[in-house]
Amino acid sequence: SAAWSSLLVAASLDLVKSLSIKTLKSEIFLQTSSLTETTENNTVLNDEVSSMISYVDSILNVVPRFIRISSRMACIRAIGARRIIEEVARCQWNTSRLSEASNRYVELVCGRYAFIWRFLCTSAKLPIGVRKKVWEQLVIVGYAALLEGFARVHDCTTEGRLLMSMDLESFAAGTTPQAIQESLHHDGIPQPGQVISPRGREYVDHYIKASYYPTEDVLSWIYSNKENYHFNHCLALTNGQTDLVGNVKSLYKVKGGESD
Repeated sequence: SAAWSSLLVAASLDLVKSLSIKTLKSEIFLQTSSLTETTENNTVLNDEVSSMISYVDSILNVVPRFIRISSRMACIRAIGARRIIEEVARCQWNTSRLSEASNRYVELVCGRYAFIWRFLCTSAKLPIGVRKKVWEQLVIVGYAALLEGFARVHDCTTEGRLLMSMDLESFAAGTTPQAIQESLHHDGIPQPGQVISPRGREYVDHYIKASYYPTEDVLSWIYSNKENYHFNHCLALTNGQTDLVGNVKSLYKVKGGESD
C-alpha cells in the first residue's frame, strides 16, 4: 500500500506543479505590469519557475522506480521467498533415482499463491489494475526464488536436474489462471491474469539446461547470458572448477567475491 500511496503523492505533486506554474506566471504578469525593470524581474521569476519545475520533476522521476522496488519487496515477503529457497535446499538433489512427481514444497507454494490471490480479490482497497500488477510481480518473484534455490544446490546429479525441471513445470502449471481458480473451488473468485515475462518459466528453464553443458559450452553460455543472470548464478554453473571460476570472475570483473 505504501508504494501505491506514493503514486497518489506523485499525482498530487504533478497537480501542484501545474497550479504553481500558473500562479507564478500570474505573478510575473502582475509584477511586470507595475515595474519598470521588467527584464530583470522576468529573469528572476523565470528562474524560480524553472527551479521549482526541476525539483518536482526530480521527485516524479523517482516515484515509478520506487513503486516497482517496493512492490517487488512486498511480493518477496508475501510468498515467503526465503522459505522457498530453504525448502529447495532441503531436497535430495544428488539422487540416482528418477522421480515421478515434483517435490512437496511446490504444491505448498502454489497453495499459498491461491490464498494470496483470494486475499487480493476480497480486499476492497485494491482496484483491478493494482491486483493485476501485484499478481504479475508475485509470479515473477516466485520464479526468481526457484532460480536462487536451484543455483545454491552444489551436489546435484542428472536425475536431480530433471527433478528441478519437474518442480519448475509444476510451479508454472500451479500458478496458471485456471489452476488458481480451481484450487479455490471457483468460489466466485475471478481468475488472475496470465503472466508473460522474460523472467518467467523459460528464464529458469534455460538456466537448468545450461547445467548439462560440458565445460567449454558452459563458459560460452555464460558469456552469452551474463547480462541476464547474476554473477552468483553463473558461478554455480562452474561446479567449482578453478579455471572456469577464474574466467567467470574475470567476465563479471569480480575479485575476492566483490565487484570492482
